[in-house]
Amino acid sequence: MTKSVFQARQLRVQRQGRTLLDVDHIELPANRLVAVLGANGAGKSTLLKALAGFIPAEGEVRFFGQPWKPDRHRGRHVAWVAQHSAVESALSVEEYVMLSRRPRLGLFGRAGHEDYQVVNAALTTMELDDFRPRRLSNLSGGERQRASIARAIAQGTPAILLDEPTNHLDLRHQYLLMRWLSRVSETGRSVVTVLHDLSLAANHAHWLVLMHEGKVLAAGTPAEVLTEATLSQAYRCAILPERSPSGRWQFSLDDPIAIAA
Repeated sequence: MTKSVFQARQLRVQRQGRTLLDVDHIELPANRLVAVLGANGAGKSTLLKALAGFIPAEGEVRFFGQPWKPDRHRGRHVAWVAQHSAVESALSVEEYVMLSRRPRLGLFGRAGHEDYQVVNAALTTMELDDFRPRRLSNLSGGERQRASIARAIAQGTPAILLDEPTNHLDLRHQYLLMRWLSRVSETGRSVVTVLHDLSLAANHAHWLVLMHEGKVLAAGTPAEVLTEATLSQAYRCAILPERSPSGRWQFSLDDPIAIAA
């Protein structure tokens, strides 16, 4: 890797005497789709929040090579999509997505032609054109999640961080989201997302980080990370990775009952 969106050294997160994250060194490549994987409680979301600066953490974090000190200007650098971002609100979908442009609005805080163009493009990307006037409170969970992702797209930051963005999305929209994230990362934006689905990550992400008990167990390309031994250690059961002749990844459990020691 010659350029990184995030670099971190001696990154530690502790809470009530427990160590939730203990990473000696990690580098996430810029202009790529990076997927953070691992079992429940492995430290995936904690890593993402620590890098973004949303939770207290020890250690050094760099953003595109510069010391990362999140402040009131963070909205110009990082767009964040939480697991349950779009809360109950009387805002329309269009108004909600337009809020992402606030860090870039001028002196009087009024949206201009460019802002509307960006918002319109984001709504179209997430297939929300017909939802513009609808209130967030009247949407399903999946529709709200798509609105949150559209808001992150419209924010126009060099980095987009997503914590389990496929939650609440149906299979079609999971695939469409991953395809879009992969493409956008190749056009000058860096995307880091926490995922549970190994197949989605393997078939769309350029770089993987596999977490285990708060540590980085493996990091690299899918071919480097997704080995039977590494996956079985991370998930404590025998996982068999396979690739079809077309290159598609798929995974199966050799024995879902047997728990690895």
